[in-house]
Amino acid sequence: MKKLFSIIFLFIFLGLISVNVVNADTLYRITDIGALPSSQNYSEAQGINDKGQVVGFTSSSAGLWQWRAYVYENGVINNIGSSISSEMSSAKDINEKGQVVGYYSSYLRNGFIYDSGTFTNLGVIP
Repeated sequence: MKKLFSIIFLFIFLGLISVNVVNADTLYRITDIGALPSSQNYSEAQGINDKGQVVGFTSSSAGLWQWRAYVYENGVINNIGSSISSEMSSAKDINEKGQVVGYYSSYLRNGFIYDSGTFTNLGVIP
């Protein structure tokens, strides 16, 4: 009886493992989103939400301190950092409402929230 129970348990356990492996292939997809136009040649994703919106920054070949925050959605990468008079901006995360948090800096780092095209300065980050 113990042997029969062990065999049944083993088949159930192996069945659950194989189901999880099959499902994992269908949950995720890697997409090369590129970088912003105008000689930008590097991009880094920092956050993603359940809607597939991605945020991060791109940098040009001109230097490390010329980062621009972006939002990628529906196949398009949008420069949200160009609205800020700063050489550096980076989007760090995005919520389900599409609100982005990040920072920008020319000398001191300032936090921001970007919501529907509007930046709100959160002040200097200690």
